[in-house]
Amino acid sequence: MQLQSGTLLQGGKYKIETVLGQGGFGITYLATQVALERKVAIKEFFMTEHCNRDVATSHVSVGSQGSQELVARFRQKFVKEARMIAGLNHPHIIRIIDVFEENGTAYYVMEYMGNGSLAEYGISYRQVDLLPDGEFDWDGIEKALNEKTKLVTIQRSKGYASRQTLSVKRIGELIHFIKERKPDVLCMVDNCYGEFVEIEEPSQVGADLIVGSLIKNPGGGLAPIGGYLCGTKECIDRAAYRLTSPGLGKEVGATLGVTTSLTQGLFLAPTVVKGALKGAVFAANIYEKLGFKVIPDSKESRHDIIQEVEFHDPELMVAFCEGIQAAAPVDSFVRPEPWDMPGYDAQVIMAAGAFVSGSSIELSADGPMKEPYAVYFQGGLTWEHAKYGIMMSLQKIYETGKLKNILINDTES
Repeated sequence: MQLQSGTLLQGGKYKIETVLGQGGFGITYLATQVALERKVAIKEFFMTEHCNRDVATSHVSVGSQGSQELVARFRQKFVKEARMIAGLNHPHIIRIIDVFEENGTAYYVMEYMGNGSLAEYGISYRQVDLLPDGEFDWDGIEKALNEKTKLVTIQRSKGYASRQTLSVKRIGELIHFIKERKPDVLCMVDNCYGEFVEIEEPSQVGADLIVGSLIKNPGGGLAPIGGYLCGTKECIDRAAYRLTSPGLGKEVGATLGVTTSLTQGLFLAPTVVKGALKGAVFAANIYEKLGFKVIPDSKESRHDIIQEVEFHDPELMVAFCEGIQAAAPVDSFVRPEPWDMPGYDAQVIMAAGAFVSGSSIELSADGPMKEPYAVYFQGGLTWEHAKYGIMMSLQKIYETGKLKNILINDTES
């Protein structure tokens, strides 16, 4: 779906060299500005879930009428933002030098700073998705491995996908499969949202490196910032030297001035995760009994703290988030609104009133405004607060008037 190397744009003014990166909204290329013989970066508007490209002509097309309207709206926003940024002049802002429309889409041209993208180091990337039934594509994984493969990254949690989170056991099976075929490859696991949920962690089933955020599970709600890496001595030493400098490495330690918060948060994390996990199970039980699809369901094993609820109705999805926001200890008076968030192909709604900005071990919920209109609920520093958030979400949904024939059972909590 990418422009081929050597493709000319603007009548030969720019020549595409290679791809630097790709996301849900666009593709960034390394290119040459031919007349000036200088490298530039070109970003192409390309919504991967809605756009198609004619390989012969490079023309971008969109399928359904609904998709055409959505893509047109975001393309207009893309061009508007590029022109706005082009008017800025600051040493810390990469300068936009050209904006144009071609091939049925839009582009903007930036100064190429050569600031260390993986592509600059000759590192390429391939992705093997799960099969529709959630199983590993074993054949696809085996084909993706070659003599140049140095690292395989595994995402434990599901993001905004309607699938089960990978269990530590399944991750171990995958790592075993990979290392049987290429013993020298490194396996890294994005462990976000999964820490302390199971008895084992991926590092105990063969992962060379696990990484995650300290404003999620392992920070226990106290860590104000930061991430972690855990793994083999070789991997940690190499990562530490890369993040600091050769000769210093991890001996520098945490340099954020918040060591007490980090360590105290880690100490409390298992207890906090237990409360969040109980809240997720409570949410599954409530919404399952109301007839909504929940992933995982109320009886399935849990491998992270995230609870998905599918509403197939934007009003109910927004109402759920309003309830979570109303239960927040910070900014409870705020009403969450769907927003055109960069990097997503649909508007996203987020509800969170957290003591630590962005913390998702605290009570929060979010999701993309598109079918199946699924909300992803997580967190709660205590079980009681998680329960309160779910009850408030239920109240807001009830106020929409869309729930009929609700069976209410008196139960002990």
